[in-house]
Amino acid sequence: MRARTFGAFVCALSYCATHGAEARAESATTSSTTWSSDAPRWFAATATAPEVVVYPPRDGVSAPHPVTVLLHGMCDVPENECPWFANVVARDSWLVCPRGPLRCASGGATWGYEHRSALIDAAIGRVEEEFPGRVAAGTADTLIGFSLGAFVAMDVVNRSPARWARVVLLGAKIAPDTRALLHGATRFVLGAGDFDMSHSHMELVARHLRAAGVDATYSSLGRVGHRFADDMDGWLAAALAPREREAE
Repeated sequence: MRARTFGAFVCALSYCATHGAEARAESATTSSTTWSSDAPRWFAATATAPEVVVYPPRDGVSAPHPVTVLLHGMCDVPENECPWFANVVARDSWLVCPRGPLRCASGGATWGYEHRSALIDAAIGRVEEEFPGRVAAGTADTLIGFSLGAFVAMDVVNRSPARWARVVLLGAKIAPDTRALLHGATRFVLGAGDFDMSHSHMELVARHLRAAGVDATYSSLGRVGHRFADDMDGWLAAALAPREREAE
């Protein structure tokens, strides 16, 4: 299993290296999403935790709120991708966006193979330290990954299938461990642009997961390439909305 996963990791690196520049360029030039004017918090890296961009829940932090973690794509940075999700996620959840621990020559960041879960836990821990008693971590948390970040998120969930209530994976040739996922109750939403090279793979994975008894759906990001939907707010609100489990 480890060999197969590492092989998929190499494929993901190759895919993201080819299409990452396109994703960043499209995101920079075609973004029409709006997001809260509330300033995000920025926590610098420590000896045990990565740099983290955090959007507090807009309905206030006087009571504990669940956490949504976003893992950015290869050689990007959280401040580029986090705003696309803040408008919807930060209505009633912490949006926690850690920076990958490895530097890219382009100045962005990426993810290594090891310590992925530990990095996520450390990022959430930073928020818990700054806002004691205001983080309801582990109750109804959501994990989101885009491109290489989606591959990393899938690996994290494969290893801890009961940890996350919802998982949103976008634009990546993910490799789910179906037998492991059956031990959890995670709801999966997979998505990709119609012109993204991963879209057929993501659709197929969603069908296979459903057939195996895992709660999974596929939702197109629209007629775009390797980037987010033009109306990301609408897409994300629908993806995260409560719903009945779909029947086959």
